[in-house]
This record gives sequence, structure tokens and C-alpha cells, in this order.
Amino acid sequence: MTLSALAITKLLFPLLASHALRAEPDTIPAERWADSARVAIEASYASGRAEAVAEARTIAEHGLERFPRDGLLRHYQGYAFFREGLLRTGDSARTAFEHARDALLQALATRALPETHAVLASVYGNLIDGSLFRAVRYGRASSTEIDAAIAAAPGNPRVWMLRGAGALYQPAIFGGGAEKAESALRKAIALFASDRPATPLPAWGLAEAHGFLALALAKQGKAAEARTALAQGLALDGSHAFLLVRVKPVVQKAGERG
Repeated sequence: MTLSALAITKLLFPLLASHALRAEPDTIPAERWADSARVAIEASYASGRAEAVAEARTIAEHGLERFPRDGLLRHYQGYAFFREGLLRTGDSARTAFEHARDALLQALATRALPETHAVLASVYGNLIDGSLFRAVRYGRASSTEIDAAIAAAPGNPRVWMLRGAGALYQPAIFGGGAEKAESALRKAIALFASDRPATPLPAWGLAEAHGFLALALAKQGKAAEARTALAQGLALDGSHAFLLVRVKPVVQKAGERG
């Protein structure tokens, strides 16, 4: 996929900023490391390049060298591994998800963000990867974490976005399915309207929520609604790889069937 000049700028700027951070004295506060990591991880994931996400992750890891017990930096380390796993395949993806699990569990021990619970739930879901044996091991853990996230922050749109994304790939017999996903994702999108997280807390998810909603609608044969949801996502971020590479082909195929 060819990146636009804007997308390249969005990707490179936080990484260049990270090099500036490393060159400055050790008086840089943990919050600044966390915010730089947050911005870099989002830009690199949107580019669709796992290597860029891995580079962005090092910002959090350099911050952890100075603040090893900082829960937010540990969260962003785990979050970056999660995003990297989504962009990799096979053993490389599994390894990234396992690293994400370990980092997020450490983060929960020091600063339990609702997003930490929700991302960990998604990590467990990805570790199942179609295996019945792993479903027994990780299925209950995934449900426990997403339930904990919702209980902690019922108005958090990122929690509901990941709840909807998980339901999309979860069998109906276990509480999933496209209809359940659609409901959770519409709730997430509505909640984003009043979402104002303080820096450097997580602030991602709106464009993706529209993308996952498009997938849920396409799965139900609602081609016109799926096209609308995709268009709304692209209006927010027209170069996001998830929307262009994963969602758009599915929506187009649904339209051909319709």
C-alpha cells in the first residue's frame, strides 16, 4: 500500500520526536514518554507496518528504563505488542500477543486502566486462534477481562469497540455474532461523541469502530449500511490501513453479493 505524504508525516514525526526525547536529560517525566509512545503507536499501526509499530514500542521501553514501575508506560508497551500482533501472522503474531499479555498483566498490577483490561481481553481472543485447546485456556480469561473493563468504565468507547470487535469473531453460542457486534459498535460510536480523555491516556478507536461496524453490517448482508460505515471511517482517517486493506474489500464483496 502506498502511503500518502500526510500519512508518512504522521508516522515519522513521533518517531523523530522519540529520538529527541532520548537525547534529553533524565528529567523528562514519564507522562511525556507515554504521550510520545501513544502518538507513535497509533500512527505506525495506521500505516499497516508491523516494523513501524515495533519501532514505536521502543519509545515506551526507553521510558520504562527510567520509570520501570510506571503502569501507563507498561500499558503502552503491551498495547504496541498487541497492535504488532494484529499486523503479523503465524508464530510471529503469536509471539507478539504473548509479549502483549505479559506486559499488560504487569500494567494491571500497577495501574489498571479500563483499556488495559479490554486490550488484554482481545489479546486472549487472538491467542485462541481457532484452537479448541486454547479456547479452553483463554476463552474464560478473555470474557473476564472484557467484563472487568465494562464494569470499570461502562461509558468508555474503546472498551465497547473492543467488545464489538471480539463479538464479531466469537461464535453466537458463546455470546458473539454479527448482531451483537453491531450493537456494541454502535454504542461505542455514540460514546465517542463525548470522549475527551486527558493526555496521555488512550484516545484511539473511532475510525476503527466505524470499520468494525462496516464488517459487522457486511456479515449480515447490509451492504448499503456497510458502505456508509466505511465511508465514515475513511472520512476520519483516509489512509488507515485497517480500513483500506481489511475492511474495504469485504464491504465491496458484500455489495457485489447484494
